[in-house]
Amino acid sequence: MNKTVLFLNMFPDYQPPEPLLGMLSQAAITAADIDPETRSVTVALSCETYIPYTLLSKATEDIAACYGLRNLTLEPVYPASQLHVMDPEDLMQLFVSVNSMTRGSLAGAKWTWEGETLHIDLTANGKDILLECVPAVRRKLLEQFGVQVEIDIKAGQNLEGKALFEAMDAMRASLMTSIPTASAAPKKEAAPVDNGAIYGKPFKGKTVPMKDMSLDMGIIIVEGRVFAV
Repeated sequence: MNKTVLFLNMFPDYQPPEPLLGMLSQAAITAADIDPETRSVTVALSCETYIPYTLLSKATEDIAACYGLRNLTLEPVYPASQLHVMDPEDLMQLFVSVNSMTRGSLAGAKWTWEGETLHIDLTANGKDILLECVPAVRRKLLEQFGVQVEIDIKAGQNLEGKALFEAMDAMRASLMTSIPTASAAPKKEAAPVDNGAIYGKPFKGKTVPMKDMSLDMGIIIVEGRVFAV
């Protein structure tokens, strides 16, 4: 029988803070790949309790600094019973690691478990981009917990056509009412401004008033002043 090597015994100079000490004290090494030339180490761990992503990243960073490693990768495996312990932030990180654009779609999302099915209720749109990441996320969860997880994603609002324009118009109206009214101070003539471009390339041509714009006009030029952001 192979002797179990505890993770902290492999890195005795590393002194983890609480609560990492309790989480890592029972972690056992199942495999290790060490490359002396590149000073890179990959360690597969068997952990009894789930270690949050932020804590595991902190441990990885501290150990690499302590031993002068260029690269250190920790690959934990957990019991299936620890699957529901995952923090929503860590679940989101699985999607973000596949596509960073999913962070915006998952902002404010509600995460709930029903057996081995993960339900994600979005506050708005973004379902399509998340569905592209689902196969990779399921593989990662299978690797870490040994569970075939089903992922159900529901969009909060999927506005199209007229409903989308109505929502945008309502948003614009709400923004306009929140803009503070200018004080009744005497008006001053605006100082002459340089007609040169502030951002991007300069352009020439006749401007079209925004009230006269239509979708069939093609490329046009409009001008205005930014009064609120």
